[in-house]
Amino acid sequence: MRRGRSRHRIGAICAIALLAALTLPLAGRAGPLDDAQDAYKRGDYETAYRLLQPLAERGDSAAETDLGFLYANGQGVQRNYAEAVRLYRLAADRGYGPAQRNLGWMYADGHGVGRSYIEAAHWFKLAADQGDDEAQNDLGTMYEKGLGVAQNYREAMRLYRLSADQGNPAARASLARLESAAGSPNPAAPARTAPASAPIQSASSSGVRLEKHGGVFLVPVLINDAVTLKCIVDSGSADVSVPANVVMKLFRSGTLTSGDFLGKNTYKLADGTTIPSETFRLRSIKVGDRVLINVVGSVGSANSEALLGQSFLSRFKSWHIDNQRQVLVLE
Repeated sequence: MRRGRSRHRIGAICAIALLAALTLPLAGRAGPLDDAQDAYKRGDYETAYRLLQPLAERGDSAAETDLGFLYANGQGVQRNYAEAVRLYRLAADRGYGPAQRNLGWMYADGHGVGRSYIEAAHWFKLAADQGDDEAQNDLGTMYEKGLGVAQNYREAMRLYRLSADQGNPAARASLARLESAAGSPNPAAPARTAPASAPIQSASSSGVRLEKHGGVFLVPVLINDAVTLKCIVDSGSADVSVPANVVMKLFRSGTLTSGDFLGKNTYKLADGTTIPSETFRLRSIKVGDRVLINVVGSVGSANSEALLGQSFLSRFKSWHIDNQRQVLVLE
């Protein structure tokens, strides 16, 4: 259970996100919390839920946060983002850092609350100030991209460095990328370098230009500021689906790590068959000028098509394809 490093994701920074099972030490305490962790590791989410619920009802902040994670991910209980937010907030209001970070992810994703990058940044900062390396890294991402805060590369690098010094691999990769782009370890505003690929157009009301190929629409998508690929706009796909060879490319670039993997989900195909697939957290997805963080993705076969599914599309108030102009409009 990722109380300390849970990945709903978010996101933002967004929560996917995201292929090993994610587990979290439950504060090293003996008793029901340890038993709940052991049950979670075994995939016995129902037992984890049963053990955590009475502890959360008695006001245990760690149990509230872990139980919120189960609700957010629909493990051992029906997914309920609003209940996850309620539980996170109880613990966050007591100053519990992991809950503050998780609540930030919910605001960044718009899960159980209205999406607000300002609120997300607020909760990330509270957790980051307590030394939470994930919150430091995510707040750094928000400063780098100007989400909820004024864009500030120096502050982004300061936060990445704090997180990287604690061993956070994603922060190390982001710090190295910014330093490389700037040519200096302390830039005021490092130059942005785009991967060699098709340009991504604006996603404002004018829309992003689509390419029609074999009866489907393709849109260029920048993933983790590292790889651009053409994705089929597929509202029937639950998640953003990324071919396995692209996943490996993200690994080699250092923008995807083992800590981003969430476990397996079962997906139903159009022909009615079901297949298991590993899920993971995409740190950022950019389509046109729209950037989402912590988007859940799934791993497709090496020869599969990349799909822009509901884990991305559903986070917008509305979206549609203008067939006459052949553009994707995200609002």
